[in-house]
Amino acid sequence: MRRLFTILLMLSAGIVSAQDFDFGAKTKISLLVNPALAKSGSTVEVGIRLEMPDGWHTYWRNAGENGTPTTIKWTLPEGITAGEIQWPVPEKVEWLEMFTYAYHGEVLLIVPLTLSADLPVGEHTLAAKVDWLECEETCIPGETGVSAKLFVGAETKPGPHAELFAKSRAQWPAENKIPKLRAQWADSPNAVGERTLELIVPVDSKENNVHFLPFGTTAKKWEIAHATTLTKGENEFTLSKIITSKGGNWPTEVRGVVRFETEGKVTSYETAFQIGATEPEGKSSGGAEGDSPKSIGYILSFAFLGGLILNIMPCVLPVISMKILGFVQQSNEAPGRLRNLGITYGLGVFFSFMVLAGMMIAAKKATGMASWGMQMQSPVFNLVLMVVVTLVALNLFGLFEVTLGGGSAMTKANALASREGYLGAFFNGILATALATPCTAPFLAGGMGAALTQSNGVIIAAMTAVAAGLAFPYVLLSFKPGWLKILPKPGDWMVQFKQIMGFPMLAAAVWILSFTGPMFGKGGVMWLGVLLVFVGLTAWVFGEFMQRTVAKSSKPIIVCALILISGYSVALEWGLDWQQRWTQEMKWERWSPEAVAKARAAGHPVLVDFTADWCLTCKFTKAAAIDVDSVIKKMADVDGVAFIADWTNKDQTITKVLQKYQRAGVPLVLVYPSEGEAIVLPPVMSGPEKVLEALGKAGKVSP
Repeated sequence: MRRLFTILLMLSAGIVSAQDFDFGAKTKISLLVNPALAKSGSTVEVGIRLEMPDGWHTYWRNAGENGTPTTIKWTLPEGITAGEIQWPVPEKVEWLEMFTYAYHGEVLLIVPLTLSADLPVGEHTLAAKVDWLECEETCIPGETGVSAKLFVGAETKPGPHAELFAKSRAQWPAENKIPKLRAQWADSPNAVGERTLELIVPVDSKENNVHFLPFGTTAKKWEIAHATTLTKGENEFTLSKIITSKGGNWPTEVRGVVRFETEGKVTSYETAFQIGATEPEGKSSGGAEGDSPKSIGYILSFAFLGGLILNIMPCVLPVISMKILGFVQQSNEAPGRLRNLGITYGLGVFFSFMVLAGMMIAAKKATGMASWGMQMQSPVFNLVLMVVVTLVALNLFGLFEVTLGGGSAMTKANALASREGYLGAFFNGILATALATPCTAPFLAGGMGAALTQSNGVIIAAMTAVAAGLAFPYVLLSFKPGWLKILPKPGDWMVQFKQIMGFPMLAAAVWILSFTGPMFGKGGVMWLGVLLVFVGLTAWVFGEFMQRTVAKSSKPIIVCALILISGYSVALEWGLDWQQRWTQEMKWERWSPEAVAKARAAGHPVLVDFTADWCLTCKFTKAAAIDVDSVIKKMADVDGVAFIADWTNKDQTITKVLQKYQRAGVPLVLVYPSEGEAIVLPPVMSGPEKVLEALGKAGKVSP
């Protein structure tokens, strides 16, 4: 259905582009006065009337995810003061996966004017400058001046527009008459910048739908999403909305309009949802200050329990198998050494969590957002972790040896019982942490979510608690070696056991490959798999010809280096072209006719995107058809230059170009060959095909 809608939209765009245009704004603006005759010392109403053609719309006080509201700047005689605009309740419109609040057809924006008691009797001129944005599939900013006469006399007489004003007042939201209205946080934030707010509205049995239209916030410390998840109960509806905060500042009140739909009838109320006192028990609204002892205790206890439970999560199971083997190997060692190895393992875990805490604090400071396991969003981190886990599996299988402290020989069971070594214990702690972070154990989400809304000290303390929970079982067993009597004695069986333990580790490598590969593109899983084959071959050559050969030579090392270089070149550079993939982005330059002419004279094809911040269609087309990998790569192939022509504020030079190509407004996308006429692309594009075709034509070199 969406595809059919897009096709029809593009067809209509082609029809419109072929017609003659009135390049001015389409909306008709007029200033009306009510009443016709007013008394000094009274309040009168004036209205800005916007009459829009079919298919066009203007915006409410909160435009939503696109657009700008109508503004009025008054020029009034002395003794007359203008109040705030009274906004009728708009429609909530979803288009191109964005929500806006809009008016269609006609709307009257009423403004109260207060007349001073000494305002002279007679005729007074009211004037205003009106700015608005009107959109269809293109958007046009409008600006005009309007004026009207106000007559002041000894009495009040109704005017010809009284009925129109009454109709507009009937579309205003009523004062809040909704009992038991409340709001609460659904959860603690899983990141500093985002959490879910539940608006709970009691409903009558006849009411079949509820909408909340937020006024927004002028402070810009937080934002409320326009998309809503509606849960219908028997006596109340719950509207779940995402609140975003960059600095950890959360609202205590959300104002807006609640709009009921009851059997085709619409009623609306202006209201305020109070937040804070209704927050669920045990949840914290967060903040950098005011960390109570109770909230700190909640965070640390849940963080410790979460870290403890991480030991039995699937992510950490491969490391558990290694630790079991390690305990068997160490069973005959001195108690003091066992304790030291346990502490060393704990230090490896602690060190890793402190690194993670530093990353979270840095991310929170830079972007206002941080989250548990956020390093797993890095393709480089995942790639390194995947290779390390694969090497650990191959080591367990016996392809090669890593001598961590005491050293070992794969072919002898008694060698397996040799010392693990402090470096090995420390590394196991790091590996356990790396594999643990993709998992979220019970209690961990609540504890870390609350911690991330607190001060940096609380974040460090919470990460320390998680580390303590993760390391606790092994540190405890290293201090109580008598509890390990149930484990069998070291022997020949350990060779097979160690090899068997390689399979869970290999499964972990495949699991990491499953979500890392797509980060590298369509062929990411295959080419990273090819890379792992080269890594495996390198491990085999190293073990077979370097470690097991009596006559030592440097040649195996050279062969290993060549294999790794070949694997890198084939898989990452040739197969994935990973450096270009990560670094490529459209390099936009500021548009001017002179800059375009200079680029064309140098033989470059040119792409120009005429756009504006308030243009919904522009954003959709840019995201879907222009700023995409295939177009970026094509621009590089044809040595093209991209320009942004920003029409957010009025620009007569851009307006002339729009008129030249018969566009009433933005978007307008042009592709210029180095010579010849520009190729005009459709205003709405859901994919890059047309752009690629135009660049292909523009990039051809004339014979």
